[in-house]
Amino acid sequence: MTHKLTFVAALALVAAACGAADDDVGDRTSTTQATTTTTLPDVFTGDPGRLVLQITDEGGFAPIELIVNRLPRFGVYADGTLLVPAPVPAIYPGPIVMPLQSVSLSDADLASLMEAIEAIGLSSIDREIDDRLRSRVADATTVIATYFDVDGAEHVYGAYALGLADDEPVPDSTTKLGELIELVDGFLANPGGAGFEVDRIQVWINENPVVDPDFTQTLAWPLDIVPGDFEPEGDFQLGCHVLAGDAAQQAIAAFNAADQATVWDFDGTEYQLIARVLLPHEPGCIP
Repeated sequence: MTHKLTFVAALALVAAACGAADDDVGDRTSTTQATTTTTLPDVFTGDPGRLVLQITDEGGFAPIELIVNRLPRFGVYADGTLLVPAPVPAIYPGPIVMPLQSVSLSDADLASLMEAIEAIGLSSIDREIDDRLRSRVADATTVIATYFDVDGAEHVYGAYALGLADDEPVPDSTTKLGELIELVDGFLANPGGAGFEVDRIQVWINENPVVDPDFTQTLAWPLDIVPGDFEPEGDFQLGCHVLAGDAAQQAIAAFNAADQATVWDFDGTEYQLIARVLLPHEPGCIP
């Protein structure tokens, strides 16, 4: 996968978050040695940029700007690349564009991941959602696992309010979905993450921003495109536009001087801009 722009700040945060104790080194060495005898699952061969597994959160009660800016929890590609949101300080207002972290998984990691996928039963499921908690838990998200098999067929399993109010029998596939997420979280505990080099971003425009005088700053319009260039897209029919290459680079440079509460002045009218990195497989304007 080829990209052009690196979030340097994300690299620093990742490096700071990924230290490991000395007694973990032996375990990592053993894992590395084991990969020489691990058989790589077929789904992790072929086109290196093909998406194999993605975990997303859908729905839930949240402002529109958070929903359209929501990144997948993670995506795993055929070459073993794992993409996840990079850690950022838990403050408001935060950055306009949330950074991504890239991790290279070993053959042993991918074999373990395939075992977790099979434990859910994903390869034999077309689409199934565990909705049993919907009447008991309000405004939660549905965690969706989407697996693309070696033939490119899509298999979906999801669970509403995963991990909440589980004081009754839980479907085995839902339990295994939680274990798959824990497995990937474990991959992130090892050092080796790198900043994701961005090639494309999607930018949404909000024509009716809610202005908080305690946080809001107004800056000059930062893009070569104008508000009229945005086309209504997605469930909310907000204006959206995809920027690539140099245009994406210029936009992110401007956004680095701003934050989530910034409004942008264009000919006397204020707009909010909501931007998110596009993953390699995404066409743009998601959702």
